[in-house]
Amino acid sequence: MLISHGYIGGVDFSYQTLREYVKAKSLLCPNNEPVPRKRFEKEHVNELWISDFMHGPNIKKQKTFLCCIIDDHSRVITGYGWYHNENSSSLEHTLKTAILRFGVPKVLYCDNGSAFISSGLQFSCARCGIALVHTKPYDAAAKGKIERFFRTVRDMFMPLIDFKNITLDELNLRFTEWIENEYHKNRHSGIDDKPIDKYLNDLKQTQISRISEAELKLMFYVSIKRRVKNDSTVSVNSDIYETPTKYIGRYIEIRYATDIPEDLFIFENDKSVYKLKKINPVENADVFHTPVFTLMKEE
Repeated sequence: MLISHGYIGGVDFSYQTLREYVKAKSLLCPNNEPVPRKRFEKEHVNELWISDFMHGPNIKKQKTFLCCIIDDHSRVITGYGWYHNENSSSLEHTLKTAILRFGVPKVLYCDNGSAFISSGLQFSCARCGIALVHTKPYDAAAKGKIERFFRTVRDMFMPLIDFKNITLDELNLRFTEWIENEYHKNRHSGIDDKPIDKYLNDLKQTQISRISEAELKLMFYVSIKRRVKNDSTVSVNSDIYETPTKYIGRYIEIRYATDIPEDLFIFENDKSVYKLKKINPVENADVFHTPVFTLMKEE
């Protein structure tokens, strides 16, 4: 409407900028009465994990994002990581790390961001036996526990960091030290206990579901179909890969993990049979054929 009435130009600023301006100025008032919420806490660990992204400052002119997963019962941060992208790859890496360390949750609760509604995440959670549940749109209060943790990060962790003189790897290392030595081992006002103590105490009466690293890798693979060309190659994500010649003209199933998209595998009967190699045209040009000489019989 603003564009059609000539108040702004179509390229003046983005829709996201407009939303942030409207929110900052409180220009939109809710028409409905506030929805009453009851405080709750799951009875055992791993019954409910809540996940979200937090926008961080720039590091060397690159935006940063913190992806975290919190256990509802104990408030333990089961998965975490700082990334340069708020996408499925960052979420998948965080979730797989959390599952390997703390086991499989029954429910993963998150918002409707693009990383959380991807078909890849839905299939992966289904394979792991995790119920993927989403909040109502624009209902930040539904994820109050993870939002409260992000406030703790801003108040207690970020002031300790010089973001102008740190790398992403160093930031992740410092954050790990803070999580394991400070957050997990200090009393949490919401549970009146230390998160790690509450988690460990509940393990005595809770059976944790575990998945091996090899099994987990298979469950998080993205599956695609490709037809092999006459030169024994397929194209994936704008890159060309070589395949064995026996697949020429055939459709093959290729699987890969979104956090390691360069590692592609051919699958047959749900088993990996070949790892694809990215083609190197310059290297192929150096291949030469050895001439065959025929010895003439002397008369």
